[in-house]
Amino acid sequence: MRLSARIGDRIGRRPVPLGQGETNVPAIIEHLHQIGYTGWVSVEPSANPLADKFASLAAARQYLTALI
Repeated sequence: MRLSARIGDRIGRRPVPLGQGETNVPAIIEHLHQIGYTGWVSVEPSANPLADKFASLAAARQYLTALI
């Protein structure tokens, strides 16, 4: 069975693009490294209906890649 971690970011209860909210994403990634996690990491999309979803996901990937 392959595990999956889902990461999202928020300001209060409002979803925002990864790295732009109050969630300590670097600490989450560091914890996954410390426990030896080797599964998938998926990104929770922000709720902005006007955002370009592909550009948003590309930015999230770039942000996560810099942390790894």
